Amino acid sequence: MDMYALTKLIDSVGKVDSRKRLHKCVFLLQLAGLDMEAEYCLYYYGPFSRDVAEATDLLTQSKVLAETEIPNPMGASYSYEVTEKGKGMLTDYEARPEGKAACERVSAFIDQFQALLAEPLWTLELASTVAFYRFVRNVTAAQARAMTAEFKNVRPNASVLDDAEKIAERFAPPKG
Repeated sequence: MDMYALTKLIDSVGKVDSRKRLHKCVFLLQLAGLDMEAEYCLYYYGPFSRDVAEATDLLTQSKVLAETEIPNPMGASYSYEVTEKGKGMLTDYEARPEGKAACERVSAFIDQFQALLAEPLWTLELASTVAFYRFVRNVTAAQARAMTAEFKNVRPNASVLDDAEKIAERFAPPKG
């Protein structure tokens, strides 16, 4: 897992409001071409990466990220922001040639990351699930929509699925 890229993305927006949102955003950015070396599987809430979970835990334990628990009716959610220690590490790394190159690589995806963070979480969950079926399982767009509707218990003609499909298509893997 590219911990620099994860830290840089979070730093670029100030704060990420939930683990689930972070997983979905990293998944879609990877599809779009930002190689973060995270493997994903389909889980109850859509694409999930043990790599992202372990990286956020490690970065939190090492005080590069600050994790804030936010109680909610379902238990709790967790937000993440880069600490002063983390900001210093980013600055030091980016002063070196390999850090400058890494910064340029990640910076090309920051606008997309910000746009994803602005999406409603439910739409983002559906979009990442559509994208998982479409681009990881390599099914047609119609099949991905139908599979997502069944998996997430959503009406196949729901307008939120229209929005999710549009997001998924924006993050289609580059044609190689």
